Amino acid sequence: MNQGETLILGFIAGATILLGLPLGRMRAPRPALRQFLNATAIGILIFLVWDVFTHAWDPIDVALANVHEHNASIGPVVGYGLVFFAGLGVGLIGLAYYERWLEQQRNHHLLAEPRSLGAMAITA
Repeated sequence: MNQGETLILGFIAGATILLGLPLGRMRAPRPALRQFLNATAIGILIFLVWDVFTHAWDPIDVALANVHEHNASIGPVVGYGLVFFAGLGVGLIGLAYYERWLEQQRNHHLLAEPRSLGAMAITA
């Protein structure tokens, strides 16, 4: 992919995010609009995940080809594989911990609000 194609794809991704930010703040968008925007966002995310995985797999594939042609040992394959799966694991675990942290924050705010309202009613 050349620089022009990369810039066009970046513009498309950025434009959809730029359009999605104000539309995401709408109180009650039409279901058809919401479904269209969700489908567009999911499609872009799937493309990005596929693109990242393809580029992350390339060094492993080249190292496997070198092993198959008897030009290298299995060491680079194992090393690149460990880096690939470690990065994937850290990313997924990070997302899980972030989700747990968000849930705790949400629960903390839900529990704190009734107490503050009750305290206001007692002091008033």
